[in-house]
Amino acid sequence: GTADSGVLMVFSAWSSLCAAFVFSVTLFLWRSHRLVFLDQVCINQTDQRLKGQALASIGAFLKHSDSFVLVWDTTYVHRLWCVIELGAYLTSHPSSERQLYVRPSALAPCVLSVSLGMWISFVTLIFAESLNVLSVSLLFLLRWMGFYIAAAVLRTHYRDTERMLEQLQAFTVEHTQCKCCDVGHTAADGTSMICDRDVVTECVKRWFGSVQKFEEIVRSDVRATLYRQLGGLLFPYQWLLMGSSPLLWGFIDAIAPRARASRWDSAAVLTVYGLTWWLFTLPSIFALTLLFAQHVRKPLQPMWLDPIKTLMVSLVLTIASIGGQFLQNLLPAPMFVGGSVLVAGGIWLMVLMQRRRLELTQQQSHHSLPVLPGPVVYGADA
Repeated sequence: GTADSGVLMVFSAWSSLCAAFVFSVTLFLWRSHRLVFLDQVCINQTDQRLKGQALASIGAFLKHSDSFVLVWDTTYVHRLWCVIELGAYLTSHPSSERQLYVRPSALAPCVLSVSLGMWISFVTLIFAESLNVLSVSLLFLLRWMGFYIAAAVLRTHYRDTERMLEQLQAFTVEHTQCKCCDVGHTAADGTSMICDRDVVTECVKRWFGSVQKFEEIVRSDVRATLYRQLGGLLFPYQWLLMGSSPLLWGFIDAIAPRARASRWDSAAVLTVYGLTWWLFTLPSIFALTLLFAQHVRKPLQPMWLDPIKTLMVSLVLTIASIGGQFLQNLLPAPMFVGGSVLVAGGIWLMVLMQRRRLELTQQQSHHSLPVLPGPVVYGADA
């Protein structure tokens, strides 16, 4: 227990522990009820005739899709089917109707690393006998570790985005990869496979008029669309709230003993603090991480010095996170809450200005995009 204004209170981490358990179970076991078309699952991979028909009709599937979720990594622009599907979706949907969600594969480990570091630091703080040098140092190191992983992943991501722009600027269908060509058009059981590249080439000619026209669209519309989403704020606000949730759990653990001791005034103040941190302060620190990571994305030379740059970025963010908690104890509640909202507004204004800058610097000449036809039949009997 610990004394707070002369009242003995017993602290525990039930909220943090139970919430972490529920979060983990939900993360790994929850299944979405939304219908998703995933080509490798929905297209027959064994019957070559059915596969050919499905491949030739992929434009119809994309045309009737409400949204397009793109899980991006550095290999995306090298894979022929990935690029053709994205180009076909953009072509078949006017700008006002497009619902394109680009989610880099690095997003999940980035959010989870910060969340895990924050969760461990809060649980450690709750179980600490007192706020001494050892507990504060441990809290600092755990936060620093989480921010270091996030900063390293994000710096790499922004460098990869620059590389992607260069690759798309020189995009040609000829230099993309196709799995069937990589395996010599021979399936695992020894049977021959149809060449996806031939099917795609025919589809491209039907949908876009020519292969050259499609390549121009990839170099302009597809390139600009990807850069707008990958070069700016990567995290939806809902993801930022999810990443900040361990902090809210920690505040609940601090509020509960005060409520049990009928310290309602103290519990109310902590509730306001917790909501301020969850809704404004920590999402702003996440956004600040993105801005820093993009600004210092260039690697240091020699390469062994580059981790030092990441360490410095994560150090600044850790100090901002820990310093905010100490300011919370030093400033009156209205001043801390108001200041947090103002700082958050300033950071988000910087993010919006960055997004606007991306749109201005990456404007491309508009192409008249053809309309994708309905399904066609490939390999059917006459």
